[in-house]
Parts: sequence; structure tokens; C-alpha cells
Amino acid sequence: MNKRGCLRYTASLIGLICFLCLLSSCAGGPDPTPLPDGTVEVYYLADWADNETTAELLASRAYQPAGEELISFCLERLFTVPDDEDLRSPFPPDTKPVSHTLEDSLLTLDLPEAFTALTGPDLTMAEACLTLTLCALPDVSALQFTVHGAPWPPQGKSLFTAADFSLDALVLRPVYRTLTLYFVEPGTMKLISEEHLVIIRETELTERYVLKRLSDGPKTAGLFSALPQDAPQPGVSIDKNICYVNFPAAFYEMTPPFTHELTIRAITKSLTSLDDIEAVQFSRDGQNAESYGEVKLDQPVR
Repeated sequence: MNKRGCLRYTASLIGLICFLCLLSSCAGGPDPTPLPDGTVEVYYLADWADNETTAELLASRAYQPAGEELISFCLERLFTVPDDEDLRSPFPPDTKPVSHTLEDSLLTLDLPEAFTALTGPDLTMAEACLTLTLCALPDVSALQFTVHGAPWPPQGKSLFTAADFSLDALVLRPVYRTLTLYFVEPGTMKLISEEHLVIIRETELTERYVLKRLSDGPKTAGLFSALPQDAPQPGVSIDKNICYVNFPAAFYEMTPPFTHELTIRAITKSLTSLDDIEAVQFSRDGQNAESYGEVKLDQPVR
């Protein structure tokens, strides 16, 4: 290993050690520091794709509702994309509770059908965000979830209190992955590989991090990203070893920094370097993209 490689390895190792120290020192449960009167604390997921150094799985932000009804205010915040780029809502996009009722300090939330798509750790994190936020409000001591009036999930626990969740004992764990990403060497117009060490939530799609890092650009001087500047982050899903990458229509109108072919090849080679991905199907606003410039995309790209 050359000197530069040794320095990069040492820096990565130090970063991992610091991260583990932070993780082991995280205190469980909500922050005991009292909030100012009239302030509420709303819990979100910490977005590791944009902030890999955080040791938090959940993070809270304080708001002052200015006289608004507190339960409705908190629900609106929970189901809306946070202003803070390092946070994200744990709920499917464009969803919100159907109704809520409060009786004898038990708050019942009737949730939309989309909530049933959450399973395993994703469901646990959504339950934690709702419970830690709402059970801290006056007159709310417990929370119950229903979908179309029926308890959710159908089997298992559907009634929670804040004591059910500890911020350092939630089910998501950090996973360390080395990604092989491809960037452009302008002089030769070749794609050159780089290895990037990332920290990922255990249920998060690794493919999402591949695309984010490609957009961020390379570490090596003289290499450049093949993606257009300010390219939007696409939706990503996996089915039968094919990665479906759904860019908005605006992406296909952007001028790439090199060629359309290099952009598609950089994305495809980076994603297919993952063990379980054999090809990439590009989409445009949810429909198969016919082409990107001169590159045909009507079939999965390998």
C-alpha cells in the first residue's frame, strides 16, 4: 500500500473508532433537559445517507406551535419532510393520519393504508417517532395505532408508552460497507473506480448510498462525477437482482458533464458492483425511460 493509501486507511480507521465511541456513549430515552414552556419536541430519523458521522438513530427538533392545537401540530410535523437536511420522516411520502381521538389520556391514531407497508425495523422506528413525540404532550400518556379502525399490527403490540423505547436500544444497527464507485478521468474519458467506506442503517438500501456518493463526487483529484450538476436523487427499488432507478423527468433534460453514455455507464457499473445487482432499469417519473440522449434505456442496462 502506498503512502497516500496508508493515510486514507488510517483516516478511515480513526473515523470508525470515533463513531463507535459516540455510539457507545449515547444515552437512552428522550433528552431529560426540560424544554421552554409552549415548546414541543418532534422525533425524526437521522438521515445517515447525508450525515454518516451521527451516532443517533432518532433525533428531535423543538418547535413552538404558537397556540395551535398540539396533537394536530405534532402530527403535521411528523408526516412532513423536515426542514433539516440531516433528518427525514419515517413515514411513506404523501401520507397523514386519517383521524385521532384522545380519551382518558389514551391517544388513538387511525392511520392510512400506506402505513401497513412498514414492517420490521421500519415499523418500529415509525412507532418510536410517534410515541416519543406524542406521549410527551400534556394529557397524553399512551398511544394506540389503528388502520381503518382495527388495531395495527393485527398481531402484536399496538399500544405504546414512552417507556417502551430507549434511544440507544432501537433495532437499527450500523453496517459498514465499502462501495466501488466509478468516476470519469477527463483526459482518457475512461471510468476509474474508487472505494468509498460508508456507514448504513441495516435496513437501508445500499443502492441509495451508491447514487448519493456518485452525485457527491470522487475523492481523487483529477476525477469527476459523470452525473449532471445538481442531479436530483432518484427513487430506488430492487426486484430479482435488477435495480430500478427512477429519476424525475427533469434529470433526462439535464446536460451531462461528459456524455450521456458515460453517465449511464458510471451509474450502472457502480450499482452492478454490488453483489446482488445484475442490471439497472432506468425510469422516468415511474415509467420506463426510453432513452437518455443517444443511449437506449428501454431494457435493463448491464
